[in-house]
Amino acid sequence: MRITMGLVVVLALGGSADAAKRGFEIRISGSLLAEYTDNQFRLSDEDQEDFPTDRAPGEQFFAMKETSDLVSRLRVKSDLTWRMANKRKLGVLLQATYYAHLENAVSDYPRFDAEIDYRFGKVHRLYGGIDRRVDRFWKNYVITGTSTFGPAVYDQSVFHTGYTRRVGKRGRGGIEVRHLQRDYDAPFSDRDREGDYVTLHARYPIAGRLDGQTSVQAGEIEVAVDGTGLTPIDRSFDERLLEQLFLVNLRKKQELELLLQYREREYTTPFPTDLGRFGRTDERMRIKLGYSKRLTKKLTLRGHATYTDNASQRLDPAVETDEVGYEEAVAGIGLGYTF
Repeated sequence: MRITMGLVVVLALGGSADAAKRGFEIRISGSLLAEYTDNQFRLSDEDQEDFPTDRAPGEQFFAMKETSDLVSRLRVKSDLTWRMANKRKLGVLLQATYYAHLENAVSDYPRFDAEIDYRFGKVHRLYGGIDRRVDRFWKNYVITGTSTFGPAVYDQSVFHTGYTRRVGKRGRGGIEVRHLQRDYDAPFSDRDREGDYVTLHARYPIAGRLDGQTSVQAGEIEVAVDGTGLTPIDRSFDERLLEQLFLVNLRKKQELELLLQYREREYTTPFPTDLGRFGRTDERMRIKLGYSKRLTKKLTLRGHATYTDNASQRLDPAVETDEVGYEEAVAGIGLGYTF
């Protein structure tokens, strides 16, 4: 369920009609979203079979209560807009989000977002910002040199900047660059990673009330080589993503969207003895269906369903299909309210 609350304060400057359009506008809102997932930790079929037994301290699934979970997202957002002369506009967004898990409390974590947005005219937009995730538990990994598992917890920062240009009434296109930095707590500092992504995107009318949006993304993530064991391990990878979104503005204030996404991740280790990654390619397919309907001026019904299939192709003949990859189904429904 999603509940949205808002407060608007407008400070107008000057007395002329043009000046009345200028000034500061502050919007403060909050939301609550509930979402069910049947594979919280993105486990393979074999890992899900072992989950009920490998739960003791030091084992693979210690402190992980269930494979499925109900996740609640509590969000508070503040938007500050300064309208200036010549149709220019400066915006600042500050947002705090907390993810709470009904079964797996170990996975609870906060996220903080900040973004600056500058628009000149109704055509051009420049923006930049950061999202920060703190103390996020991912899963348990084997501690190097032992057979014992430990919790992998990380802090992550993603910096982004981009440009968007409107084309006509319903079209727009742009480019975005992101820089990612993830730092794991000890003893998993050898998994720290850093990298960059570039995304090109375009939205366009197709026919009638149907719009399309196409995005192409390429990225490169570098992870330091772990040479502490008998075999050096390099977890670096290149990534490519293609995304197609269809949006339908239905009658009676209804909207329907269909998202199709394909991601290819190619590991770049040069060490043939690194069997978990040498020659490995992961392919992820995702489909999402979303629906929303405005029931009143302030009340909106929303629902969505997502299915993900991640397949991992490896050269190691000892690895079987059910030992790698995962499937996940997610569903959510709720109401949004704006004051």
